[in-house]
Amino acid sequence: MADWISVKDRKPGNGWLIICYKYYADPSILNSDFGLHEDGVFISGGLIREVTHWMPLPSPPKTLE
Repeated sequence: MADWISVKDRKPGNGWLIICYKYYADPSILNSDFGLHEDGVFISGGLIREVTHWMPLPSPPKTLE
């Protein structure tokens, strides 16, 4: 799996990814989840998130059983 990428170093293209974001009730807590990045905005669980790091989704399996 890929390493986390800081949003300070590089922004992702539009699409689905794995994100690490600050928990809104306590910004010292970080959560990770699947998220959508569209035009500079990160969305997860229907909410706009303050993302600190991201990584691309892994490739799907080559064959299905």
